[in-house]
Amino acid sequence: MKNKVGKIKILKGLEKYTIYIILLIGMISVVAVILLMNSSHSLYKMPKVEKGVVDLNEWSYQDDGIIKLNGQWEFYYDQLLAYHDFYTKEPLKPSGYIDMPRSWDGYKIDGKEINKMGYGTYKLRVINSSVENLAIRLPYRFTDYTIMIDDEIIATKEPADRIVLETKNVFFKPSSRNFDIIIQVPSQAFFDGGTHLPIYIGSQEALINKEKKDLIKDMLFFASLIIMGLYHVALYAFLRRMKYILYFGLLCIAVALRSIHVHEALLINNFMPLSFQTFYYFNVASLLLIIILFGSFISGLYPLESSKKVLKAFQGYSILMIIITLVFPYPVYGYFRGLNNIVLIACAVYYLSVMLKAAFRNREGANIMVFAMAFMLVSVLNDVLYVSNMKIFSYLYGMTTYSIVIFIFALAIILSKIYADTFISVDNLSKKLMSLDKIKDEFLANTSHELRTPLNGIIGITESLIEGAAGEITDEVHKNLSIVAASSKRLSNLVNSILDYSKLKHKDINLDLRPINLHQLVDLILTVFKMTKDNNNISLKNKVPKGLPYVLADDGRLQQILYNLIGNAIKFTDEGEVSVSARLHHNLIEVSIEDTGIGIEESKIEDIFHSYEQIDTSISKQQIGTGIGLSITKNLVEIQGGSIRCHSTVRKGSSFIFTLPISSHKHSPTTEEGFKVIEKQLDYQQASASLDNLQLNNNKPTILVVDDEQINIQVLVNQLSLHNYYVVTATNGEDALELVDEIDFDLVILDAMMPKMSGYEVAKKIRERFSLIELPILILTANNQLSNICLAFDCGTNDYVTKPFEKQELLARIDTLITMKNAVEQSIKDPLTDIYNRKHLFALAELIFEDHRRDSKSMAVIMIDIDNFKLINDTYGHVEGDNILIEIVSRCKKVIRDTDLFGRYGGEEFLIVLPNIAMDEAIALAERIKQSISSKPVISDEGLEIEVTISTGIAINKPIYQNLHEMYKDVDRALYKAKLNGKNRVEVAM
Repeated sequence: MKNKVGKIKILKGLEKYTIYIILLIGMISVVAVILLMNSSHSLYKMPKVEKGVVDLNEWSYQDDGIIKLNGQWEFYYDQLLAYHDFYTKEPLKPSGYIDMPRSWDGYKIDGKEINKMGYGTYKLRVINSSVENLAIRLPYRFTDYTIMIDDEIIATKEPADRIVLETKNVFFKPSSRNFDIIIQVPSQAFFDGGTHLPIYIGSQEALINKEKKDLIKDMLFFASLIIMGLYHVALYAFLRRMKYILYFGLLCIAVALRSIHVHEALLINNFMPLSFQTFYYFNVASLLLIIILFGSFISGLYPLESSKKVLKAFQGYSILMIIITLVFPYPVYGYFRGLNNIVLIACAVYYLSVMLKAAFRNREGANIMVFAMAFMLVSVLNDVLYVSNMKIFSYLYGMTTYSIVIFIFALAIILSKIYADTFISVDNLSKKLMSLDKIKDEFLANTSHELRTPLNGIIGITESLIEGAAGEITDEVHKNLSIVAASSKRLSNLVNSILDYSKLKHKDINLDLRPINLHQLVDLILTVFKMTKDNNNISLKNKVPKGLPYVLADDGRLQQILYNLIGNAIKFTDEGEVSVSARLHHNLIEVSIEDTGIGIEESKIEDIFHSYEQIDTSISKQQIGTGIGLSITKNLVEIQGGSIRCHSTVRKGSSFIFTLPISSHKHSPTTEEGFKVIEKQLDYQQASASLDNLQLNNNKPTILVVDDEQINIQVLVNQLSLHNYYVVTATNGEDALELVDEIDFDLVILDAMMPKMSGYEVAKKIRERFSLIELPILILTANNQLSNICLAFDCGTNDYVTKPFEKQELLARIDTLITMKNAVEQSIKDPLTDIYNRKHLFALAELIFEDHRRDSKSMAVIMIDIDNFKLINDTYGHVEGDNILIEIVSRCKKVIRDTDLFGRYGGEEFLIVLPNIAMDEAIALAERIKQSISSKPVISDEGLEIEVTISTGIAINKPIYQNLHEMYKDVDRALYKAKLNGKNRVEVAM
């Protein structure tokens, strides 16, 4: 048993590391292939050029193949020499020996660096070669040359206005076993001169075969990358969330396009001539584009391990260099080549570190990426060093191409693994959701069945109580019981809808098909809606012809269909018409329910017939429902042999059209029992009539309750009325705002979700006029999510209660809010006269003064003092003195404007601040106040007439006033001037 368990563990371990083993074998195989290819049968057998001579004594072109003429060629700088120049009486001395292949960058003669874009001559002596048809392969880096075999010119390429790059096979047959290869290079196109690509010699057949193999290799490389790139770009169209898929696809395409322009075979030349300018642009721009795409891909795949700042730095540098490439001439770019190589290596090193970090955190595929990236980094580093004349592993030059293939292969494996895991996850989730959906349906069906029994009991007992089973009841009790019955029936209908939905889904519904008089049935249903609708702006019309053939349908299910469709039409129509019409059409009865409501967007028409779909899910949506009504309607129509469709125009209305088969009989079971049902429904619905017929009682706190559900309003009215609150109700936001303008409420209770205007919107509107203290708002919401609660507070509510709520909690919160409002009001009001106290009045007056002073607007201050008030107190007592203060305030309030501030300055003195008023208007208002007080005596509690007069001072704001205190001094002086001048008069501060 233990051995069996051990074997299973070993197999699982091998399965886990299979991909790494495959990848490692692939890397080793690539290295081996490159070594074998570059060895040309034997690394040790291939002759090497030494001091301008290569000995082919032991080499057979037929058996051993092609030779790379690598090694020390004779080099004559600043000289273009022909064959005869070397064989004069005085032998020429070379400038030096130069390694081939290599660039001229950094090459020195007599300790001085040569001009890397200068000219010169290469010479190689070949000895002991077989005499046969041979060929020399010159790399595309030579753009201007003449090649000679001894004294015979075998190929020439001269510069033109448009330099064309090409790798060329030059054919010749030597005249003897020993011959010279002389290559004149009159000019350089590449800024570093020379070539980093080797020159080959071999039989003509072998070099032609090599050319074909190189082309096939590049074609396969290009095709595989292009296909992979296009596949992933197309895949991104379906997986927009995974942006790294797009970057990977574009990366593959960029590498593929670069390969056909810069690889030795120059595959692009088979389709169009490759100019040097095109090569230059593609070589630089494609490399920099690859850096951008590679960084974007890795950052998208491992966002938590990558730095956005580093990515932007690489991208910014690359874009800058692309601009330099396009704008400036080619030699300028040469100065940046070394920097570009450093950036390339830095980019590879950084993203290798990102992958190591991802691997350490066990990210998907990171371990594979580390292997592939490390291999590619070594390959890129080796090739960069090689072209920079630092040939550490010269036999491995060109491995970057293969490392890229391995890296992209590894990426493809990772992405495939991610796709597979995602597919498996989605498949498992789908199975789980299907299972949960089944459980949900069973739960709904079982719960609905369990709810029907208590609901039937509630409805039955409530109806019996209404009909007098327990004796006579009052009108108020009758109304409340009717609301209970109506709400219970509504809940019963919802339960029935859920049961129907479950039955329809499992195709477990029985139909009692019989002939039905459609006109009579529509008449009955429209009568119900006419008696119960609360919107008098909608006209309901029955346009079904009386002589129309009967339909064959289930009576109860047809009523359900019509109730759903007509109810929806009324629900989504503010004003206009809802009509039902029918006609005979292709041996079917076609019924149409049309409205002039809000309409439905064309793109959403198909969705409304899906379960739990509604046409709007915003906070302020027009109506709220379960979202299964139309789905049930569609299924009920279809199981009775019909079909349903919808036509709609936004803001113009909708038309729902369904068909039913014609009955061959003409007897309708619809009887007067239908009218009895209607009468009962009417009784219940009438119980939700307006509650606005109560008289306002100023001795109780006044609360505005706003809810679109009459049952909710009645519950709150019942609960609050029993606790000494006076309740005013509204069923929508517009009516609520009108009531707020007309009545001084102590609290507003809002339902969060209402038609047309949500509770949140109503709260915002109220806050435009009243502060949190002046009018508290309590919002009721069925959604206790943090986002909805925060939204409520953002809209200006003071508190919230979630439904269903506990009565005691609601009452406690209401009491707290009203107590807070009253406490704040008491802190700013004078307790005797109920006008602003001095402290609060001064604070508000200071704001008005600064505002008017800043905008150069006119304002005034009136100070009032009751004449001989001490004598009145001494004569009639302090109680009568207090009554006189209250009466004075009452008379002043009737004269001053709504915008004026009125407060008690102290004792028998009062202050009125009048914003936006001219001096003459202020004087006239002060005179009216004086007149209203002196014209009529104050009647004491004992019926005595007490004559009261006032002295008044007025000050208008002036530019010289720096603060309100200076204005108070002037108005005070004016007041005492009035008292000195005989009292009962108005004086103006000068």
